[in-house]
Amino acid sequence: MDIVAMLEGLHAHPILRDISLNTVIQYARLIFHLKGDILLPQPFEQSQISEPPEILPPSIAGFLAATMDIPTTHI
Repeated sequence: MDIVAMLEGLHAHPILRDISLNTVIQYARLIFHLKGDILLPQPFEQSQISEPPEILPPSIAGFLAATMDIPTTHI
């Protein structure tokens, strides 16, 4: 996914449309550091990083929601 498509997707989302570019960058940096913890519970066949994971550990979702001030359902 390219950056333009990602930003267009955020703009179209009713909750995430108001987050700043700094918040998007912070999210990307956090995800980079948490990548191993996110990939750990994934089934082996879905452990490729080209697609978003189907399973996000609740502890990771809660941490990102609290850190980014975004509802957990939108993480």
